[in-house]
Amino acid sequence: MRENVCVIGLGYIGLPTSVVLAQAGKQVIGVDVNPQAVASINSGKAHIVEPDLDGLLHSVVARGGSAGPDRATICRRVRDCGADTLQG
Repeated sequence: MRENVCVIGLGYIGLPTSVVLAQAGKQVIGVDVNPQAVASINSGKAHIVEPDLDGLLHSVVARGGSAGPDRATICRRVRDCGADTLQG
């Protein structure tokens, strides 16, 4: 069974963590309240500077990964994800 992980906050800790977990085969649900960050992430481009993150993020997004931008989405995704791990 595939594990679900919900990451709240896709900044310098949350985004690299999300990408690594997704690369490891986890179903990652990433949420952030910053719409510009979410738009960047959903286009496969990291909004932070981290070596090799853009390429890894691009491959995750190409496989269907995305982030959620607003409080309603955050609440719904956290409630619905059945997460084994929750990182703030």
